[in-house]
Parts: sequence; structure tokens; C-alpha cells
Amino acid sequence: MALAPHTRLTMSLAAALVAVAAVRPSHVDAQSSNAIDDPEAYRVYSTVLPMPFSSGDKPVDRLAILQETRSTKVCPRAETLPQEWRPVLESYARENARVRALLPGFDVGLPYTLVSLADVKRSLLQAGNDGKTLRGGWPEAYAQFPNGKLLAVSAVGFDELKTRAMVVVQYNCGLSRDPQSLEHDCHGGGSVLLEKDQGRWVRAKGLGGCEGGVS
Repeated sequence: MALAPHTRLTMSLAAALVAVAAVRPSHVDAQSSNAIDDPEAYRVYSTVLPMPFSSGDKPVDRLAILQETRSTKVCPRAETLPQEWRPVLESYARENARVRALLPGFDVGLPYTLVSLADVKRSLLQAGNDGKTLRGGWPEAYAQFPNGKLLAVSAVGFDELKTRAMVVVQYNCGLSRDPQSLEHDCHGGGSVLLEKDQGRWVRAKGLGGCEGGVS
């Protein structure tokens, strides 16, 4: 099942990449308590990351994932979900109260490369973006990634028994060359609600996640 793009998705990942092209980003230490080292979280990632975002995506044999997490604070709202999902949202909020760092070496469905904001900064600089020109160099910088897309995920929120989960997954693939046409910016994604079924994570039945609101 494809994860549909959303043309009004909050552009904070892109904004972060623009900012990092101008200033050095804060360091997220993958060896600190910020690191995500729970194998169950990576089992959730292995369910959502290999999903294509659109019918135009070609099959890939590897993934490029932002090392720093990206999350949403507003979607879905607790009042829109059954009571048994409230602990999942509370866990999600706790886990994403700070920027976290993914680790290499886990099984997420496909081989993956972690790309830091500093890595993107270097790619943008090499492509001619000096940190002052918003649009310059974006297509060239993203061409190195499978399907031209850099993926990003949040930390995962679980219920106590780890039978329900919520995660945000998104992609960014650069900005339109026309600064007045934000609706053509290349990005998408949203939150995904999952349940365990016979030991495997699957998308929750009858409960859509939501698109937009990613930060």
C-alpha cells in the first residue's frame, strides 16, 4: 500500500535543510540516550519504510534515511481515536520530546544508509547552494538518493504491551525552482497507526493515520 504524498505537508524538514546549509546543526549523538536502540522500533520501521510513496516510485534495493528523527505534534488527535490508542499517543509524545538518532545495522526491510543534516549540507554546498539561495542545488543534491527521495521517521510510540504503535514517515526530494509555487514542492508523508497481527506489524484496520503536520 502506497503512502500518498500530501502537497500541504508542513515543510519543516525542508526548512531544516535550508537552515543547515547556512549554519552548523546541533549534534545528535548516536551513542547517547538520544539513540533509538529498541529492536521493536526498527521492526515498525521495516513495515513502513519499504512502502512506496506513489505509483511513480521505482522499486529500490536500498533506502536513504535521515539520521535525525522528524515528528508531528497534532495528528492524529487523541479525541479521534478509540480509548485504547491513547497510551500510544502519550508514548509517542514522550519519545519525540527531543530529536532522536537512528542507528545503523538494524533490519528495516531493505539495506539503508543514514544521512545526517550535516551530510545534506555538504551535498547542497557541492551542488551550488550557498545557504542563501533557497532553491539552488536541491534537485542535484537529492539525485543521489533512491528515487531522489530522502526518507525520515519519528521515534515510535507504543502501548505498554507493544501491540499497537504510531510512527511518522515522510520523504523530501527538494523544492520547486519557482519560489512562488510551494504547492509543487516535492515532499509528502504522514502518521501511520499499526497493530501486531500474529507477531507482525500491520497497518491498523479501520484507523487511518493522517497526512500533514510533520515537523
